[in-house]
Amino acid sequence: MAAVIVVYGVLVAAIPFLQGDRFPAAPWALYRPILLAALFAVPAVVAAIGAIRGLGPLLIAAGVLCFLQAFISFSGVTLGFVVPAIVLFALAGATRREGARPDNTTGLAGILVIVLTIAAWVSLFALTEPRCYVITRAADGTLVTTEVPATDAASSGPVEIQGEGEGCGSAELTLQGIGVSAVLAIGAVAIAGWVASRKRSPEPA
Repeated sequence: MAAVIVVYGVLVAAIPFLQGDRFPAAPWALYRPILLAALFAVPAVVAAIGAIRGLGPLLIAAGVLCFLQAFISFSGVTLGFVVPAIVLFALAGATRREGARPDNTTGLAGILVIVLTIAAWVSLFALTEPRCYVITRAADGTLVTTEVPATDAASSGPVEIQGEGEGCGSAELTLQGIGVSAVLAIGAVAIAGWVASRKRSPEPA
C-alpha cells in the first residue's frame, strides 16, 4: 500500500508537466512537483513503518493523512488517496484485533505525525512570495529562463507572456517555506521511526 501511495503521489505531482506546453517554464517550476511528491509520500513512509512493526496508531495516522490529502486539489485529482486511507484504517483495525496493545507513547506519536505533516503542508504554501522571470534566446538559439526582481504587477494576475517571454507568479514557493516544510516532514517521519524502534515492554503475565 505504501508503494501505491508513492506512485499515485508522483503521478499527481507530475500532472502539470504532463499537461504543459513546450514553452520554457519558470526557473523554479520543478520545485513544486518534487515537493508535492515528497509530501504525498510521508504517509507512505509512516504506513510502511506502522505495518512492519504492527503499530496501529501509525497506520491510523497514515490513513488520516491520506484522507486529508484527498481533498487538497479542487480539481479532484487527489481523491484517489481516499482508497489507501480506507485500507490503512482497515489494517489498523486488524492489528488491534490481533492483540497488539499500543501504549500512550505510540498514540501520541501518531498524533504528532499528523500535526507535523499538516504543518509541513501549511508552511509550504503559506510562506510564498511574488517571483518573476524573463525568457531570452542564447547565441545558439536555445531559450533561457532567468529570474528577475518581482514588481508590483507580479501579484496582480496570472502569468503573462510578452515578446520573447516573461512571466510572474503571485504566490511562488520560497526557500524559507521549502526549508520549514522539509524540517517538519522529516520530523514527522523521524517520530514514526523512533516510536517504532522502541523496545516494547514485556506483556504482563
